[in-house]
Amino acid sequence: DAILRIIADVSGVATGITAATRMVAQFGNSVRNVGTQLGLLGVAISAAFKPAIQEGAEFERRMSAVKAVVNELANDLTDTSGKFAQLTKTALEMGSTTQFSAVQAAHAMEELGLIGFDTDQILNSVVHTLNLAAAGALELSEASDIAATILIAFNLQAKDMGRVVDVIAAAAAASATDVKGIGEAMRYGAPLAAALGQSLEDVATATAILANANLKNTVAGTGLAQVFDTLLVKADDVNKVMLKYGSSFDAVNPAVVSLMDIIKECRENSVDLSK
Repeated sequence: DAILRIIADVSGVATGITAATRMVAQFGNSVRNVGTQLGLLGVAISAAFKPAIQEGAEFERRMSAVKAVVNELANDLTDTSGKFAQLTKTALEMGSTTQFSAVQAAHAMEELGLIGFDTDQILNSVVHTLNLAAAGALELSEASDIAATILIAFNLQAKDMGRVVDVIAAAAAASATDVKGIGEAMRYGAPLAAALGQSLEDVATATAILANANLKNTVAGTGLAQVFDTLLVKADDVNKVMLKYGSSFDAVNPAVVSLMDIIKECRENSVDLSK
């Protein structure tokens, strides 16, 4: 299969992405002590003037939208839990300490609320989505959508949002596409891959490699999904080919073998992946 051959030819990129992910995570740790985590890749704090009255009115409207979409807030009209106040405080802090405005932070919270996140999950995730937005030069709401879609596809928890963001950013940095491109590819390729037990890191690595071969965005995502589908649907044919090379379908079964191990098996046995 062409997709598998491309990945096999340059699978060493995985090492680079792993290293980049580690550096991204270390960067996050280094700035966490100064308060709200700043954006990835050296994004500067914005001190630009924001018209107070207009900004304040829009912020109130956006936070009202947050309250409407987060179930536990919608039913707590007087905020007896104090959770709405927590979200409001966090959005305002993000607006004063990062390049993004409080309105943009509130919009990101709204996007996370729309996919079912509760207050604690939003608080655990929104700073990480800020990092992704900074890394990819995206709107916060768009970064939230990308990260949350991938988080859900891999059945991860809100506490894993930092991992998701680090992996996406590292994959984009190591490839010929950007954060939005990696996100688009993962949107199409991740659901089946994740259902088969493939890891976030392996799928991100594959999308980065495909991007370097000029197969990007939806093309990369659908192509990767087709690889997994073909391996499963044509298991008997795949087994016949693998037997010729002293291996078997069991060694490349995507339901039990990781994508990188499948590639390694094919390379080590000089399997002609086009047959």
